[in-house]
Amino acid sequence: MLRQFVELHYTWLLSPEVLQFQRYDHKADMWSAGAMHFELLNGYPPFNGRNNVQVLKNIKSCTCLPFSQSILYGLDSACLDICSRVKTIVLKSS
Repeated sequence: MLRQFVELHYTWLLSPEVLQFQRYDHKADMWSAGAMHFELLNGYPPFNGRNNVQVLKNIKSCTCLPFSQSILYGLDSACLDICSRVKTIVLKSS
């Protein structure tokens, strides 16, 4: 029986520290949770790029999260708070 292994990379899910091969802690997990939460709400990831370098550049140059205007009005403030922690962690780690 032939087994195939597929390695999936969800670059947008990785914190800046992980993308830069730096030491990281529980904040990297919060980053991932916030990024997943954002995608579940919007249907697209918060940061895109063709490779890790582009994703990291987009993360660092972002001034606000790209929420869909159509869902932004109806979101609970707690949802926005969870997602906004992604950007807060970026600013602290830059």
